[in-house]
Amino acid sequence: MGETLLQTQDRRFREQLAGILNTGNLKIKVDFNEDTILNSAKINYDESINKPQLNAILYLSDSWNSNFDIKRSGAGLVINFKTNLK
Repeated sequence: MGETLLQTQDRRFREQLAGILNTGNLKIKVDFNEDTILNSAKINYDESINKPQLNAILYLSDSWNSNFDIKRSGAGLVINFKTNLK
């Protein structure tokens, strides 16, 4: 039995983010609604982000119809995505 559309969307988002941040070991909390639209995501990341990564995060945010912000958290960063669809 294959994965559901919701599971596919979740996997795609995680894989895209891991590709941008060059790691598969991310602490990610993702929330999709019943229509498989990204409601929000919270990522804890322990490294710095360079300009190409920041540009890729901006593109990722646009492609998932969301806004994002990045904040310092302890020794790392927290990246938050939130849908811009109403």
